[in-house]
Amino acid sequence: IGKLAAKKSLGLAETSPVAIAIAQENYFRPAGGYDFFGTIRKLMELRPDLHFLLVGVCPDSVLVPRELRTNARVRLLGLVSDPTAYYRAADLCLESFPMPSLGAVTESIVYGEAFPVPVYGIGENAVRVDRMPMYSFEFRPADEGEYLAYICKLLDSREEIRAKADRKSVV
Repeated sequence: IGKLAAKKSLGLAETSPVAIAIAQENYFRPAGGYDFFGTIRKLMELRPDLHFLLVGVCPDSVLVPRELRTNARVRLLGLVSDPTAYYRAADLCLESFPMPSLGAVTESIVYGEAFPVPVYGIGENAVRVDRMPMYSFEFRPADEGEYLAYICKLLDSREEIRAKADRKSVV
């Protein structure tokens, strides 16, 4: 796919890194020490060049902190019948948490060649849903700090991770 053209079609700068997460709103409801939006807020502070697309969560969601709802680099897209354009523009696909959306992570590679990023923590995922035999991740960050550092590292090597996602060698 034309990653640069996909970004441009959505009004994003062609050189901007883009991350996507996609799931029903309740998948992001904080639980068990996991707060997706708190983590995203930290990520947006670390990476002032990052644009974040969130499919499945409406712009007026009470789960999303005000500073993210009003951030021009964050798009809360609500329900989307065909998210292909968003997958194509994304460099990374962040697994939803605390509830994982396994289909979205798989689709990110199939439709958009976006590199999948698992939730942090010990074990298979936050709610211990078994992914096998669908896939396993090469690396799972141990905690939130390692998760944020891992995402920043991936964003700094977008060409390499896109090639991996294109070869479907990340799963």
